[in-house]
Amino acid sequence: MAVRKNLLSALTLTVAVTVGGQPEKIIFDTDITSDCDDTGALAVLHTLADRGEAEILAVTVSARDRAAAAAAAVSVINTYYGRPEIPIGTCRGAEGRAVTGSVYTAKLRDEFPHGAKPDDEMPPAVGVLRRTLAAAPDASVSIVAVGFLGNLRDLLQSPPDADSDLDGAELARKKVRQLVVMGGAFPRSDRQRGEFNFACAPAAAKFVAEHWPTPVLFSGFEIGANISTGKSLTLTPEKNPVRRAYELFGNNAAANGRPSWDLTAALAAARAPATYWTVSDRGTVTVSAATGANEWSPSASGRHFYLIEKTPPAELAKLLDELLARPPKKSSL
Repeated sequence: MAVRKNLLSALTLTVAVTVGGQPEKIIFDTDITSDCDDTGALAVLHTLADRGEAEILAVTVSARDRAAAAAAAVSVINTYYGRPEIPIGTCRGAEGRAVTGSVYTAKLRDEFPHGAKPDDEMPPAVGVLRRTLAAAPDASVSIVAVGFLGNLRDLLQSPPDADSDLDGAELARKKVRQLVVMGGAFPRSDRQRGEFNFACAPAAAKFVAEHWPTPVLFSGFEIGANISTGKSLTLTPEKNPVRRAYELFGNNAAANGRPSWDLTAALAAARAPATYWTVSDRGTVTVSAATGANEWSPSASGRHFYLIEKTPPAELAKLLDELLARPPKKSSL
């Protein structure tokens, strides 16, 4: 498919600013409780930050953790990579964001240094999002959402506050350059049940798809499904919490690998996505509020785009594994 020139210019801006010495400003929104690839995506962003390609402005958690240790897991990884000061916010409310528990968040909390409180004592995600965006230059932020979209829905519905006299939708329109979403399947998902991230919070996914005011790039289920990463973590020190998360996950993902759903979204946000994928034409994504099933339709006025496989999965796996295994430039451990 041809790439629309205006989106190509927007999405390749990443290369231009990186070459010019300015890293891509990233807010990472994650359901870190459910799968270890969230920790892998955060590790990739930290490695790109070490290389001067990214700046992690904040991390917000979009899922509720039975052990209330999701923020702690994020803080552990931020601390390992030498950035313990990154703001962390957690979601409020349970609609579409309750999970059965995590096999690794509590263990990371208990086994590694961190500076986080229990999730319900952390700052609300919407406040962290508003404060971070208000302090950023106009049209400078890439939000990478690799979980449920409740935090972004709540941002859009938020009123003005002490950080900004703009409501959430206007704040996003002014400050966000692009939203990259790991969610859905393209050009359409199963009609009976949507992809996991959309199916767990379908009303939020529908609202964000309909109301997000900037270009949205979707990295669908099919993009990361065939890219197996994580084996390189066995070459890293045992004090690496990302290695520990992968070891604890089912079937020992550190030894056997895990699909790279969230890692590919992180890479697409921090580097020009057309380097690795074909970017679809403009279109509109519709999401079922009942099931989270989605469908993309071409539209000359649409703000939605999705990734299409171009680079062989094995090549992307090698690239991502190298980023995963790279030691922190300045670890706090």
